[in-house]
Amino acid sequence: LLKTCIAGSILHGLGIMMIPAPSSLGWIWLIIGLAAIGNGLCRPSYTIYLSLIASKNHTSQTLALIDVTLNAAMVLGPQLTWIYEHQSPAFAFGLAGMAALVQSVVVLILDLTNKPPPLSRNASIERKALPKEVFIEEIQQVLVRVLDERHFAIEHHSAQCIVREILDRAFPFLRPGGREDRNHMEDVYRLMVALGKDDEAREIKQRFGGFKGLRLRREGGYADVEKHFQRE
Repeated sequence: LLKTCIAGSILHGLGIMMIPAPSSLGWIWLIIGLAAIGNGLCRPSYTIYLSLIASKNHTSQTLALIDVTLNAAMVLGPQLTWIYEHQSPAFAFGLAGMAALVQSVVVLILDLTNKPPPLSRNASIERKALPKEVFIEEIQQVLVRVLDERHFAIEHHSAQCIVREILDRAFPFLRPGGREDRNHMEDVYRLMVALGKDDEAREIKQRFGGFKGLRLRREGGYADVEKHFQRE
């Protein structure tokens, strides 16, 4: 997406900058077409990219912010008519095209330095996984933050006992075997269903041909996990 946005920004910028140059109608159509193609490539690309990296709880706010910035650009852009009138057409269109080229540089820097956007919902579960050491460190930080926000005085023995008991009860037992074992992955599938992780559960179901008697979107969420894991 970012590379598409870079290419589109360059085409759009060059097309805009070259508008004052041509003297024939055919050349004008060619340049306007170049600018239009560039705009058609870059504008959807960064919109989709921002929607992917935005938090699921703030996607609508992110898209609204995009609209605000586009509207602001539509307000500021016509001010170049003053430059067009008092300087020259080449200078006015040059500034407009330069803004698109600057956008391409910004996106290029983002592409080179930023982490890639989250994988699509249908991407492999294994590919989404963080390295084990990184995940453990992340969970440790999250746990410390949650305990602090919920006023667990973990410097005291009683609070430590409570936390240990909560953690022990929170995690259902999974049959051994790893991610290639059907029994183990059936337990993982049940847990995904109970937690409402339907996309991940559906991928597991496709890999192993389904699990009898199970369906997606069970009601009750995590509170029903233990019930799903009971064996007759």
